[in-house]
Amino acid sequence: MQQQIITIAPLPVSKSKIRAAAYVRVSTNKDDQQNSFAAQYIHYKKLLEESISEELVDIYADEGISGTTTKKRDAFNKLISDCEHGKIDRIYTKSISRFARNTTECLKYVRHLKNLGVTIYFEKENLDTANEETELRLTMLESHAQEESISISKNVRLGEQYRMENGEYLLKNTLYGYYLIDHKLVINQEEADIVRRIYRDFITGKSISQIYRELNDEKIPKNGMVGIWSRNGIVYILTNEKYIGDQMYRKRYRTETFPFKRMRNYGEVDAYYVENSHPAIIDKATFEAAQALRFSRRKKCDIVLQYAALKGKIKCGNCGANFRQHNIGGVRYWGCGTYANDTSRCHVKKIPESEIFGAFVTLYNKLKLNVKVILHPIVTQLIALKNSLAAQNNDFAGIDEKILLINDQLAIIAQLRQRGLMDEETFLNKSNELNHSLNSLRSKRRLFLNNNEADKAIKDIKKLIGILDRGPDKLIKFDENIFETIVVEITADETETIRFKLIGGLVIKEKIERKTR
Repeated sequence: MQQQIITIAPLPVSKSKIRAAAYVRVSTNKDDQQNSFAAQYIHYKKLLEESISEELVDIYADEGISGTTTKKRDAFNKLISDCEHGKIDRIYTKSISRFARNTTECLKYVRHLKNLGVTIYFEKENLDTANEETELRLTMLESHAQEESISISKNVRLGEQYRMENGEYLLKNTLYGYYLIDHKLVINQEEADIVRRIYRDFITGKSISQIYRELNDEKIPKNGMVGIWSRNGIVYILTNEKYIGDQMYRKRYRTETFPFKRMRNYGEVDAYYVENSHPAIIDKATFEAAQALRFSRRKKCDIVLQYAALKGKIKCGNCGANFRQHNIGGVRYWGCGTYANDTSRCHVKKIPESEIFGAFVTLYNKLKLNVKVILHPIVTQLIALKNSLAAQNNDFAGIDEKILLINDQLAIIAQLRQRGLMDEETFLNKSNELNHSLNSLRSKRRLFLNNNEADKAIKDIKKLIGILDRGPDKLIKFDENIFETIVVEITADETETIRFKLIGGLVIKEKIERKTR
């Protein structure tokens, strides 16, 4: 029998290219670093566009952002999001310190991306996460980068301390009632009138809750927005020495150890008080009278503050009416206003105030214990949503394309000057013209992002995380300040639960026990 030979054809070689991206970052917007950014940008664009095995997905660039975390790097976060959505196989970056200056954070992203099948090449250190031995070397090198960052941060703080001691510290932030012009506070007369009104109303007998509700009802804007006056905002104005023309430096300080945290200064570090550092809105006698009155009111009874914290915050989930406070036999209850007037129109019964306080304490302790499990994933999801919305918006995409085009032009003129093909004056004129256009586009881009609802939710959830990080490890009793800061609204219905709506739109249910009287 004749043997039959069957030829097996080789498997076809995949012709698909590796989808590659580059991440570029410079720490400031200074002119010399703009050239560094341009050089990085054109280097990676040329490298990936000329590659035979790789194709360019995008170049992700953050400019003018320094620090030791990735929280404020929009382009970096978009890069990670695109990797998570399977758009990228490989990342190129100049060095470890450009990618991250925090060992823990860097390794976290390296491992996360490896799990997604994405590798990173650090050009300066010649490290490729596709190789198994890279992680040990990366840990050693990244630790050095982190120490360098800590050293820089400490030097900056020492410089700030020196300027505070000599009265030369330049203000970076303004506050309600003032403009900040050339690092100096200048009175904003329109807002200053509101500040004076707040002091006058408080001293003549109005409560803090009454003051901020009247401001909101009259739609008086704060920070350019209508209806955001709160108890904390009024207390801040009533207790801030800046309104009498003085300045206290170092009310908060950064910890010495990494990761740095901002902490309230209770005497751990020196503080500096400078008198008559800027024009006053309130005279010292009025300010001192407000402090004395606030102290006497607080001393009388904490119950008043707790009542004020709940007033106007509890809504009926059945009819939408506000809850009112009732005192029955020495016990305080909160009940639906409609039910109190006519039980046939609503069936939602009273709740003991102690149950509401207890439910909030439980809520806080749950969030504090599970902040990484509950809140961090929400931020990640919202960032992904924001990036998705941005990618779908033609105007936003058009702005990004124009920014990339101008960066290309900046890189080209930088090369021409370096080769002697463009004189210094022409380079500076063209560079200034392009940078002016670039700044205008970035302003439009920031405006778009700031108007995005997802962006606001991200900001609020991060604020909530910050409050929890700085707050006590465990609440034993109701804390009015924390409650006022994080709770937007409480909804109660006929069930044995109440719903807390927190900043960022987060809604959490907690059990209560009704003891109807």
